[in-house]
Amino acid sequence: MYISGMENTWRIALAEQNMDLGAVDRMVFGKDTCHSFLALINPQNEIVAELHGTTYYPETSQLMRNGQSAQSYMGVIASSVNLLADFEAVCRDWKIDSYFPRLKVVNSNGSWRTNLAETMQTVMTGTKHEVMTEWLDACALGRKINDLDTFYTPISYHNDGRQNCNAVTRAMLHAMDSHVEQDVFHMVPHGYENNIWTRQEVGEFDTRGQYSEADMDAYLTYVKSNISRHMPRMVDHELDYRAEASTAAMVLPLIKRSL
Repeated sequence: MYISGMENTWRIALAEQNMDLGAVDRMVFGKDTCHSFLALINPQNEIVAELHGTTYYPETSQLMRNGQSAQSYMGVIASSVNLLADFEAVCRDWKIDSYFPRLKVVNSNGSWRTNLAETMQTVMTGTKHEVMTEWLDACALGRKINDLDTFYTPISYHNDGRQNCNAVTRAMLHAMDSHVEQDVFHMVPHGYENNIWTRQEVGEFDTRGQYSEADMDAYLTYVKSNISRHMPRMVDHELDYRAEASTAAMVLPLIKRSL
């Protein structure tokens, strides 16, 4: 679809996919809940890539598995009584942590879930350099979240205990310097209140646009050539084009610890 005046404009859109929980959602929250994610859109109005938070099951090395399992809801209980960190530590000590799903950030090649989104709204527009600088910042933060290897918790009584897709969306927008309030959503993004980027292992950074055209083209080429159209890939060092030298100054110290 051609949009007049958008010949050189790149965009990032916030998408909401209905969780389709029916009366349960409306009874608890007053309206439907959503799985939210972000889409990178080129001047031809094509979806170049998407960023999602999803589950990863270590036992089978599969994405999008066991997010609603009994193990997941054990984490929900621990999180709701503010003991998730202790619960994770015990599971790791007892060598049973591989049975618990993790929260991971994934990158798609082109449109993966946008056809399932009920709503999409533009949260950023600009030149290729302006928009992709923020997108690559989000990929960099996504890799740091993945390095946490934290347990996935779909719901929780405590805001910071909801380690799910919507918490990832909030973190991605934060990395992009885009401050989107929750009331902008058409549905309820349960978990959006989680400020996962404030964890010291993640820290803050701002590249201030210090990506080259070659960095951006390398990312686009890599996504197109190395990620299946049918399954996204976890954001790792190959999808993080952030130059360490350009992002050395952290607002929060980066503390490494065993997980």
